[in-house]
Amino acid sequence: MGSPLIRRSAVFAATIGLILITVAGASPGINAATPTAAAPWLDKGQPIQARVGALLDRMNTREKVGQMVQINTAFPLTDAWMQQALISDGAGSLLSGGGDVPSPNIPNSWASNINKIQQYAVQNSRLHIPIIYGYDAVHGNNNVLGAEIFPHPIGLGATADAGLVTKGGAATAKGAQAMGIRWTFAPVLEVSRDARYGRYYESFGEDPILDSVLGAAAIKGFQGNDPSHPIIAATDKHFAAYSQPIAGHDRTMAEIPMRYLQETFLRPFKAGVDAGVATAMANSASLNNIPVHASHYMLNDVLRNQMGFSGLVVSDWQDVFALNSSYHIAATDADAIRIAVMAGVDMTMCQDVDFGTKFVNGLLADVNNGSVPMSRINQAVRRILTLKFQLGLFDQQPYPQVDPQAADATVLNNPMDVALARQAADESMTLLKNATVKGQPALPLAKSNKIVVSSTSVQDVPWAAKPAPIAQNLADQVGGWTLGWQGADGGGEGCCTNPASDPSNGNKLPGETVLQGLQSAVQGHGGTVTWADPAAAPAAAASADAAIIVVGEP
Repeated sequence: MGSPLIRRSAVFAATIGLILITVAGASPGINAATPTAAAPWLDKGQPIQARVGALLDRMNTREKVGQMVQINTAFPLTDAWMQQALISDGAGSLLSGGGDVPSPNIPNSWASNINKIQQYAVQNSRLHIPIIYGYDAVHGNNNVLGAEIFPHPIGLGATADAGLVTKGGAATAKGAQAMGIRWTFAPVLEVSRDARYGRYYESFGEDPILDSVLGAAAIKGFQGNDPSHPIIAATDKHFAAYSQPIAGHDRTMAEIPMRYLQETFLRPFKAGVDAGVATAMANSASLNNIPVHASHYMLNDVLRNQMGFSGLVVSDWQDVFALNSSYHIAATDADAIRIAVMAGVDMTMCQDVDFGTKFVNGLLADVNNGSVPMSRINQAVRRILTLKFQLGLFDQQPYPQVDPQAADATVLNNPMDVALARQAADESMTLLKNATVKGQPALPLAKSNKIVVSSTSVQDVPWAAKPAPIAQNLADQVGGWTLGWQGADGGGEGCCTNPASDPSNGNKLPGETVLQGLQSAVQGHGGTVTWADPAAAPAAAASADAAIIVVGEP
């Protein structure tokens, strides 16, 4: 997912009368729990494509269009919001953007809320169609307070350990599935070669071969050994060349010669397709002057015809509407929707329910005026329904549900996952040089040493008041996509703070800072670890056995 530029606006209200009318209007001939002649798609003995076809044939145009929208969830859930998003809009998918979390932010709460969403969607819709819930599991179940997190992809790239990446993906998938989350917007399969690019850390690195191997390994971990029945759906993103903007900024244009594009930037995406990745997310930016969300060439000629991708393509955050508001290649929002859908976007990610409604109404207008043919709608919805059947969402009756208590046990303090995360952190550490000091290697340090630690603060983050020095700043240490999109200190673009990491809400990020970890390591062994501000560090280091300078970025 990309940067949340604008957050939720007011939630629609729905009257009790509207709710009662909608529920009463559910088709009386279809039982959500058992396959009948009226609902043959519930027959697990039939091939998936036959089940998809049977359901598609029963859907009306509005129901089909609703499947093509994905709406950011507004917590705490209300019946009015669910009525608008799940019934009036008929959303095929919901997501939690970075920082959009239930309260309390624990696995039990995630599971309970998603159970409630699935129950409402299935029981109150005419054809009882479940939703797919997704979020960005970039380095573990990183949106959930207390969940084990792994090094960011750039750290996993340093391990060059495909088996480890697969195990990490599998651990993440197990936890996500336990909470009812069946779609992750990961892995990032971009080749990062511009250090100015702010999302460099989300990639496995600068080598397309390494990115290909580790990307395929991550997909195998997320989805399991059978891509036709994934544990959770993985995502090839951001397709393609998102990581090479000419200005070095997120969501800005890339200019890349076609040969360089094919040989370097597309290679990991092809590996992802070959690994059976279920979904792909379009690049938020433009490539060679054409927004990728409007590029039939990239989304069809390259992704589908050249690479053989057969899954669904989802937009990034608000990027269909950006064809009107930012790129100005569409005269209206409905025109932007038409352009994106005809270019190959199957599902549109919306920041809130208001935009979800706008998408549904806009696409219905496009269908009614003939600018988007029903054949294209059916194609997109077939891909979406196929994934839902592959995930088994129709097979758990009366609606998809998970055990909230088991979610806590699966996600929090799982000894095997903790050990795996520690192994990944250990393997990701890279020693560039172990210099000789007085005839001895500088490392390892003796626990009896006198050690001085120093670092600067990150001063350029507008939402982080009085940031602590990096060596004492756990939020900087865990990085972005940890509770919030920009990490535990805030949202993004200076737009908001992240309530998930606000201690006043009872949510405190667990873990040790670098300084605390070093102090724990020498305790009881005769050594000392002391802090020195940068100005005092040279003098303090002169009388110490070693000085450790911690550097990094927010």
